[in-house]
Amino acid sequence: MLRTALILLLTSSVAFAQEDKESEAKKWFIKSSHAFSQKKYDQAASHMRKAYHLVKKPKVIYNIALSVDKLGRCGEALYEYQRFLFLSDLAQKQVVAEKASIAFERTLVLQRTCPASDDSVESYGRLKQAWTAHNDNKCRDAIDHYNKYISQGKVKGRLDQAKAEIARLEPGCPKRPPPPPEESLETSKLYDQCEIGDDDTCHGQRLACRNYLKKDDAQRKDGARDKLSELNSQCRTKITQRPWSVRISGGVGKPSFESAETTLVGAVQLEVRYWLSKNKLRFGGSIVSGMTPIQFDTVGANPSTELSFVIDALVAGSVGYSLSDNFNVHGSVGAGFSFWTGLVTDNPFTVGAQSVSGGALSMLAFSFDVGIDYHFNDRIAAVLSANYTLNPGLTSKGLRSSSLNRISGLGGLRFRF
Repeated sequence: MLRTALILLLTSSVAFAQEDKESEAKKWFIKSSHAFSQKKYDQAASHMRKAYHLVKKPKVIYNIALSVDKLGRCGEALYEYQRFLFLSDLAQKQVVAEKASIAFERTLVLQRTCPASDDSVESYGRLKQAWTAHNDNKCRDAIDHYNKYISQGKVKGRLDQAKAEIARLEPGCPKRPPPPPEESLETSKLYDQCEIGDDDTCHGQRLACRNYLKKDDAQRKDGARDKLSELNSQCRTKITQRPWSVRISGGVGKPSFESAETTLVGAVQLEVRYWLSKNKLRFGGSIVSGMTPIQFDTVGANPSTELSFVIDALVAGSVGYSLSDNFNVHGSVGAGFSFWTGLVTDNPFTVGAQSVSGGALSMLAFSFDVGIDYHFNDRIAAVLSANYTLNPGLTSKGLRSSSLNRISGLGGLRFRF
């Protein structure tokens, strides 16, 4: 509704402005007719020129031609008759056949009686271009064409009128904006890299396009924007066409065990993932292997600080979504086994502080992972992720707590192939 109202308002404003011009032009037309009837032909021509300034119609030029013809200014009259005939061909619906016939006859007469050399086809063509631009209210184009005619034309009456037209147009005609500066060598090189690229990845080209668009002297921004849009699509396609990936991550984690106090520890993880689909929303699977060291103090007569390790081996289902051409988010749910090694005698985790026979305690494991990837190119991405791993049912394994919980924050790299 608001958009429709704005369109109606703008249309009405334009219509009212046109009506005002028509009304003002009509006043000058009446004044000119009155002056013409009183044989004040100079005033009649002047008033009619003011009407033409408001309403560009060939019949107004015809009346100007009649007035200056009556004054005996044959060069000026010939100019106006020829202008009328030329513009009448461009807008025949506005022309009365009788006026065109009279103008043509007077043109033939004046061409014989006005002593002047003729213009070349090229210079007369310049004058026609000026008339067309003038009639279309393109004042700056008209002035440029009039000036070009003045430098080439030979007919005095036309030259005088071209100069007079410039004098009438110049005061109210806005200046052209200064031309943009020429592109520097650096800016031009950026555009070439944007269009062609100098590596086998589209991300280098996209960076060149973005840097080019930031340059003040860039003159081909439309082309760079189009290329950037094309590259965005290509980069997204290249990433999704590489379904295999390997992620290597490291970070810190916080294990939680009910009967023993734990501190922040390090964590590492290796993941191999395969995407089954290649759309913005993707589904896939992965194999995950990780290791979390857990430091503890023994509880025996001779306490000491020891280090144990929890090693994970899981299979996970994954879902991913492309937020943009560079950013992807992903999440996964996995299940598998964990193996806790290094539980020596006098550890605080097992019942009776006994060491684990066989050297490693096997546990069920469930994993929940969310993260975000930032792609440097279609092969390499930086990864940030948060992971929660649960090992339940530990009391049946001879441990003092029913579960081991681990929360980790990881950062690393993903390699696609």
